[in-house]
Amino acid sequence: MANNTTLYEVVKEYQNSNCDAVFSENDLFCIEMHDGTPCYVSVVENALAGYLGEKGITGYLRLCFQDPEAPFLQKAELENSQECFIVTLNNSEEDLEKEDMQAMNESGVSFDLEKYPLFRIKRQYHFPWFLTKEDEEDLLLMFQGILFAKNYFAQFGKISRTNSLNPWLESLGLEDGSSKEYFPYLKKEADGFSVSARELSDDDYGVVFPQAHMNNEEKRIQYKTMKAKPGKVLYYATFLYPEPFKPSKGSVPVFPVVSMIFDPQKHELLDLFMVDDYEEDHIKCISRLLEVIEQVGKPQALHCFGERSFPLLSKLGEQIGIKVMQGKRDAELEALMQEFVFQGSEEDQHVHGPDCSCDHHGSSHD
Repeated sequence: MANNTTLYEVVKEYQNSNCDAVFSENDLFCIEMHDGTPCYVSVVENALAGYLGEKGITGYLRLCFQDPEAPFLQKAELENSQECFIVTLNNSEEDLEKEDMQAMNESGVSFDLEKYPLFRIKRQYHFPWFLTKEDEEDLLLMFQGILFAKNYFAQFGKISRTNSLNPWLESLGLEDGSSKEYFPYLKKEADGFSVSARELSDDDYGVVFPQAHMNNEEKRIQYKTMKAKPGKVLYYATFLYPEPFKPSKGSVPVFPVVSMIFDPQKHELLDLFMVDDYEEDHIKCISRLLEVIEQVGKPQALHCFGERSFPLLSKLGEQIGIKVMQGKRDAELEALMQEFVFQGSEEDQHVHGPDCSCDHHGSSHD
């Protein structure tokens, strides 16, 4: 197992290597972690990130191609959906938590003032947090791979940030190199790393959100035969709340998913609540929706807002006889979302560091 000193020693070597003067953040290459997870590395000046697995590469690509004019909540969603190692290198003592300073001091490796390294692991929809021992081992491996990559790719003529990895790719003589996207894949071997070319295919990335199905046949028939109110429409919206909350389970703050049901004809908010883990708790969203339908009547159509909403409701709508469609932008609904987020931010101004012990579970947080 890699010890703390070894990690800080390799970080010090990295700081002196000027890798960020050679690689650009568009030079995406992959280092295989100890458990086989691909870690896609992006190097920027005085910082770097290692995007982990399918979630990691998907988040990276979505950030690269995001619409600069996208609404605030959509941008926050992309940022907080990342799964990666985060490393910054030019930190002051004020930027670090006491645990960071203690680990650095115990390592015996000295760093210049304002040059302290900071490591975090960012799991999808979670706040960046301290590394486990296993994370430290993988981070060490990532740094070793980057240092190896600098020397390895230099032999193919990569000498500057603007040179990219094209010289290496051209040396491989790939017949379909112009039609497919290849990236370097580094795997730890006894005497260094092996390097191969891997294709970045559609199977390597993508976003799949849960779909709801009603398995209770009696309930399905009940809602299917319920008479819909003529012309009745409900809006169903989901979005990632951009502030972290302490979860009901575990210690790492999460970015919860907000579920909102709105009646555009009566201009009335019918339901609003949050879940910590949407993958696990999305069924609660369906239960709340069905409760609203029982209270206000069955609509003829549900208009979906937010990328989770339509996947969640499309199959269910077919089962119970409600037309489900993607909604168009609605100023009143967006204003409600913004108001909800703004009020929450006004009530909670402190920074949620890794030692955050606050409990944000309120009456609207299921």
